[in-house]
Amino acid sequence: PAEPPVKASFVDAPAKVEESVCETTMLAVVKGKLTAAGETLAPGDVLVLKHADAADVKGSGLFVLARAPIAPCAVRDRPAQEKTVVRATAAPKLEWAKGTMNAHLDVGTKVSPQLYLGRLEGTAAVPEHAHPGSSEVLAFVDAAGTLTVDGKDQRVGPKQVVVIPAGAKHAWKPDPGSKLFAIQMYAPPGPEQRFVALAAAEKDAGAPSAPDAGRR
Repeated sequence: PAEPPVKASFVDAPAKVEESVCETTMLAVVKGKLTAAGETLAPGDVLVLKHADAADVKGSGLFVLARAPIAPCAVRDRPAQEKTVVRATAAPKLEWAKGTMNAHLDVGTKVSPQLYLGRLEGTAAVPEHAHPGSSEVLAFVDAAGTLTVDGKDQRVGPKQVVVIPAGAKHAWKPDPGSKLFAIQMYAPPGPEQRFVALAAAEKDAGAPSAPDAGRR
């Protein structure tokens, strides 16, 4: 079956978030200090709402608003809102490419089975690859470079949102001296686990060799 569509955009606070039934709504704070749904949020924090009530986002700052359908979802009466706050410090920093790339896997499948959301940062190029079973959404907070999707180049800058369809080959080439910072999403989750493997492999490669127990 096709992946559910993901809608994502940058929103300047203060703002209003519309109610939503049968959807997961995420507010990923990029800048400033915000309050929403009774929670105080700082940069890196993510507010996850299922069957979201209408809410005022107060304060001054910038956040990424993302929505993904909850499937299946057959309801007769409006479900109660479910709320989870994922703090910026909850997910460890994963590093690879000799420390030039890092990620925080903020919202995983335990909180959101339909949509992964995390932070991706770094200065290195990303070679061509594809995710056969997941679409990818990149909300570029800070970026200057070229994103190639299925052989087509496009320039990318701050506050742009790009959707990469499942199975599409894509690569990233940053401009010299620039740094990438993006809110990254996968629907459904899964491809983000490669960052765990990359960080573990790099850590193992840099670890001192264990004594040879078989040496006589």
